[in-house]
Amino acid sequence: MTKKIGILTFHASHNFGSMLQAFALQKILEQMGCTSEIINFRSVVQRKNFSGVWHLPVNSLYALMRKCVLFPWRQDFITKYNKFEDFLQNNLVHTAQYNTEEEVLENSPKYDFYIAGSDQIWNSTAMDFSWLYFLPFKTGKKIAYAPSAGDQALLPQNKEKMLDLLSQFNAISVREAKLANVLGKLLPTKPQVVLDPTLLIPAEQWAKYIAKTPLVGGGYLLLYSPFRRTDLLDAIPSEKKHYKIVMCYPSDIKALFNPRFTKRFDTGPWDFLNLIYYSKGVISGSFHAAVFAKLFNKPLYCVDMGPGSRIANLEEKFKHLEEERAKSMQFLKEALQ
Repeated sequence: MTKKIGILTFHASHNFGSMLQAFALQKILEQMGCTSEIINFRSVVQRKNFSGVWHLPVNSLYALMRKCVLFPWRQDFITKYNKFEDFLQNNLVHTAQYNTEEEVLENSPKYDFYIAGSDQIWNSTAMDFSWLYFLPFKTGKKIAYAPSAGDQALLPQNKEKMLDLLSQFNAISVREAKLANVLGKLLPTKPQVVLDPTLLIPAEQWAKYIAKTPLVGGGYLLLYSPFRRTDLLDAIPSEKKHYKIVMCYPSDIKALFNPRFTKRFDTGPWDFLNLIYYSKGVISGSFHAAVFAKLFNKPLYCVDMGPGSRIANLEEKFKHLEEERAKSMQFLKEALQ
């Protein structure tokens, strides 16, 4: 009998890694012979924050200045927004949309298994944090597959509620060792550390989704940071400083009008893979940018993220990738029994 699985994760965030990891998890479950759909929870807060630059109201001087500065790329940002929505509709299998936790708990379908997917769904400081990602359902078996709480391994303030919900899980794994250590002190059994879903799919399979033509011609480095990190440019070695730099997110205002920087603010999830695949290197502190840089054997340039960071944890995983991939798949197979 085919297992029916409901997934809760940051699938609808207009963030490259969020959508790609949701896609990867569904692909892996499909390969395992399971039927899965993402519970399409899109909170009001999340939809507002990912509504795109040109959909946000001008309610402050900063918002007005931002729109003015970015006006030359207005159409690119609209195109980007549409590409994310298109990816959601055409590449992810999901339910009807739910806007509140109550709607999900009262009206969503019932599943044999619920999976709290990857990404920073257990980061209580995330603007779209919700207790739904701790699976407070009355039926079905509950699995945590590679959730993260960010570099600080921050947990919700209400630890009693968290521990009560986690005690109802049938299997728990996490993405980083730091979070496993934190939870290991609170739970009867320390969670297993597994790979992010994007790493369960080999590079050659990801390459099938990449167009044969590069979006940007010539040699370039891809700069990606969803936060303003001008110090990332300091990580470029001297022998690579002659390359042009492609930006797919406006993280550095000065770079907007620097001719050395090529702006591609119309980048969707598949475009993101294209820009990494054809680059001469990736400049980023983003976890998923680092994932795909490593998968496609591209040099990764980033500032020191610390010994316990997500990037450092990722470097360790790549030393034994096939072994880690096998262990992670085995966790999923056993959890779905």
